[in-house]
Amino acid sequence: MLKAENISVRIGAKQVLRAVDFCVQPGEMLAVLGPNGAGKSTLMRVLSGDIPPTEGKTFYDGREIYAWDRKELACRRAVLSQFTEMHMPFRAVEIVMMGRAPHSRNSSFANDHRIAMEVMEQADVAHLSERTMDTLSGGEQQRVHWARVSAQIWRPPSDKASRYLLLDEPISSLDIAHQHSALALARKMADDGMAVFIILHDLNIAAQYADHLLFLKNGRSIAYGTPREVLTSETLRKGFEIDAIIKNHPVDGTPSAFIPRKRP
Repeated sequence: MLKAENISVRIGAKQVLRAVDFCVQPGEMLAVLGPNGAGKSTLMRVLSGDIPPTEGKTFYDGREIYAWDRKELACRRAVLSQFTEMHMPFRAVEIVMMGRAPHSRNSSFANDHRIAMEVMEQADVAHLSERTMDTLSGGEQQRVHWARVSAQIWRPPSDKASRYLLLDEPISSLDIAHQHSALALARKMADDGMAVFIILHDLNIAAQYADHLLFLKNGRSIAYGTPREVLTSETLRKGFEIDAIIKNHPVDGTPSAFIPRKRP
């Protein structure tokens, strides 16, 4: 599993994260919610090994992150950062093939290209494979990068080793149809045995797709549990200082938040 234990981060005089604990089992999706500046992206950077925590540890499969060989971990854990826009003339398929770099010793070019085209088809960007990144829209680029991280942790059915996918606001540039298709793909990856950690801003879409929600405010966890346990009027009042009405989704029954329009 992916386990964060007592994660605290101080940057200068600011305490960005304060004793955050959670775990994500293979087969689960955990969505992280919270207002701007809550520490969500900093938590992602700790989990990916970009920055060390001031206190606490991150474990993959029971092994502390800095004890892993970097290439070995890269074969099993992929990270999609929040800002991935590119203006360089790489073809989309070349960007996706970059995700296969950690596997270069054990995979052929032909196999890597087959995998790249497979995940591009899943991300609805196969038709863009020969287009250069500087000619794509922000949403199209985001979907190409989604395919890249999917290619990085792609595994054959015979490979039972756990995989981890870390996603920081991966649908921010997508239209509503591609938002749902991308999250349906993440949901399928979790159902196929991967552990998915995802940062989202849309409360209702998080409740529809995630098994558990982690709500951060001012670097602290103020709620952690199932969508029904976390997505409550009390949590939203505490987290966003808003009054929200929680109702069940008319189709799938998941909790949905409705916020009355503010009047001047």
